[in-house]
Amino acid sequence: MILDTATINQLKENKSLITFELLEALRAKGNEGKQICLDILDTKKDEEDYYLDAFGGRITYKSERDLKKAFTRMNLDQIHIDEIKRCASDFNYFRSNYLKIKTPTSGISFPDFRPYQDEFIEHILNPYEKLISLQPRQAGKSVTIGSWLSWEYTFDHDKDIGICGNDSKCACEVLDKVKNMLNLLPMWMKVGTTIWNLKTIANENKMRIMTSASTSKNPFRGFTCSIIIVDECAFYEPQAWKTFKDAVFPSQSGLPWKKNIIISTANGINHFSEIWNNSEKRKRIKNVKPTETVQLNNGKIITIEEYYKNKCQI
Repeated sequence: MILDTATINQLKENKSLITFELLEALRAKGNEGKQICLDILDTKKDEEDYYLDAFGGRITYKSERDLKKAFTRMNLDQIHIDEIKRCASDFNYFRSNYLKIKTPTSGISFPDFRPYQDEFIEHILNPYEKLISLQPRQAGKSVTIGSWLSWEYTFDHDKDIGICGNDSKCACEVLDKVKNMLNLLPMWMKVGTTIWNLKTIANENKMRIMTSASTSKNPFRGFTCSIIIVDECAFYEPQAWKTFKDAVFPSQSGLPWKKNIIISTANGINHFSEIWNNSEKRKRIKNVKPTETVQLNNGKIITIEEYYKNKCQI
């Protein structure tokens, strides 16, 4: 063991002895060290393994012991407050040290993100309003998106997030990944819950994540989503996609900040491939000189400078 049992117990009872330098030294030892950090930072439980609030009462939300109801008070030490601040300001710190996932093969563990997942996260964290991602099956799309949504849900406030899939099951599966990650966070880091069901979750910071199917005529009715995740977009029926984008995206026009992420595996020539090809054209245009030319869909040839000036559509 990196630390013996006696030392771990001493640190659990005297959290003023825990420093950021100690946590970093333990985490440098890998997943075992990360788990020890979680163990020594853990807060008090009773004999039946319920976490206790500031008044000695059991922490639950509708009998769920992994959740806490809104505005539950807990006795936190300075190291807890410092770690919450670090996580809130640094997604990668949160993901590396506190995020856990549950898989059928490995059980509960710290995720091992691949380089292409790290690259995808970098794009998400950049200030782009629109992001499209073409990925193969079994590439960990849901885990990657879920890790970022878990961070947003925990540390942001006053935002509605919409997840739409080609069917209701697809959207709920993405939300389920997020819920599992939130359940596995330390209790002292969790925000109080106000809604927790199959299709929607919400917390005391007025963060809400909702799901909808592409076949829905009124997706996210009554809400304006600051973040919209469109999963398996290439598998939407063409009319369903048109109905969805016409109903949802215009509602964001008055928002000061928004982010829309479209993800899918390939599925032939359709609306998704058109969006992807147009994004590739725009990417190439940004890397050329203003005097170079581009051909529009109507056959007209104009300079890049004219393209931006007139906001023409390629």
